[in-house]
Amino acid sequence: MLNKSGTTQWTIGKLMIIVLLFIVLVLIVYSVLMRGLNPLIEKDEEMFDSNFSNNSYINFNNNSTVADFPELYTIQGFGVNIHSQSYTYEDLDMMEEAGFKIIRTDMLWHEIEKEKGVYDFSTFDQLLSELDKRNIRPYLILDYGNPLYGCTTSVTTTQCMEGYKNFIKMAVARYKQYNPIWEIWNEPDVIHFWYPQPAYQEYTNLVKEAVFVIKSVDPRAVVIGPAVGNLNYPYPFLEECFKRGLLDYVDAVSVHPYREPPLESVIDDYANLRNLIKQYNPDNPDIPIIAGEWGESSSQSLRNEENQAKYLLREFLINLYQGIPVTIWYKWKDDGTSDKKNDNWGMITRENFTAKQALNSFTEMTKILQDTDFIERINYYDSEVFLLLFKNNFTSKYIFVGWSSGEEKKINFSDGNMVTLTDCPEFMEIDEIPNFVNLN
Repeated sequence: MLNKSGTTQWTIGKLMIIVLLFIVLVLIVYSVLMRGLNPLIEKDEEMFDSNFSNNSYINFNNNSTVADFPELYTIQGFGVNIHSQSYTYEDLDMMEEAGFKIIRTDMLWHEIEKEKGVYDFSTFDQLLSELDKRNIRPYLILDYGNPLYGCTTSVTTTQCMEGYKNFIKMAVARYKQYNPIWEIWNEPDVIHFWYPQPAYQEYTNLVKEAVFVIKSVDPRAVVIGPAVGNLNYPYPFLEECFKRGLLDYVDAVSVHPYREPPLESVIDDYANLRNLIKQYNPDNPDIPIIAGEWGESSSQSLRNEENQAKYLLREFLINLYQGIPVTIWYKWKDDGTSDKKNDNWGMITRENFTAKQALNSFTEMTKILQDTDFIERINYYDSEVFLLLFKNNFTSKYIFVGWSSGEEKKINFSDGNMVTLTDCPEFMEIDEIPNFVNLN
């Protein structure tokens, strides 16, 4: 009995040891395999997870004012609009020399994805590389539709939405190193750009889906919208989008404040828009406002080159005064050679790269205001008189800029001197803050 029992116990013991060794071996092999696979899995999930079942790591409305937008009241936010297919190296050199710090351009989905799932970013690879060499920040508009997915100028179907999300996912992953400003669409409040008619809910849904994608790929990305083409009170498109939660997703509200003179009427519109933002987003009422487009045609039948130059200076100066961190002039180059309005929005002519007065005036302004900060608007009894004060951070001298939004005005200094203000801003370097007669 003892011998038989001992033999049986020894046999069972050996079996148990073998089983344990086998289990340990399986665990070791599994661990080795997972260590090899996990980095790939983690990278794939980080870059391209489209399920978004857990969005706790995505930082919406990250209040990027300080970290990612140009400092308020400086010329670092001055930019210009170009067409990505029609620029040259000479164009970029001229923009850099003029003092532009931001370039806004369309990243047209249908031009990049002409075969489903095949993306040709070669145009933007070259453009962003050249901008980086010149220390110019890209401002990229993710627009419009794509016939491959049954949509041309709007995103209204599931198929189109999925295609658009895949497109922007690829774009953000490719270019996040350049810290671009990403804008969701262009003028969705205009029928021409959102067919068959502007739709608040559809556009807001697009922004929400797009922001999920962008922030999952680059949590620090700056995303703005809606780039409305109309900033005339009461702003129905903006308010309806705000009601639907748009302000919870964008880092800035972009607008195109085109208007007839006096251009200074935009000040009231900015105030009304800020009040609307506070109404619908009281927890974060200081979301920046960006002027993503603003310009004037030099067509002789409407204005002329001289007037275009005057308006350019006033538009940029007004936005500095109003704390608009980014102002984009529309646009760099004329579209044609006729005298039609739409052929003459540029700062240079279509042929021979001839600079208009607008470009010369802009270049002079950026040189004068280089290294300065806006201090204040000096109150004057006449509301049509604009007196802006800047201070140079290196020389400690002041730059005084004055103009009239109406008729010519004569301004009397307390020391007896006088300056005549017209509708074209006058720049003067002075040693101390001036005193005027008839100040409020």
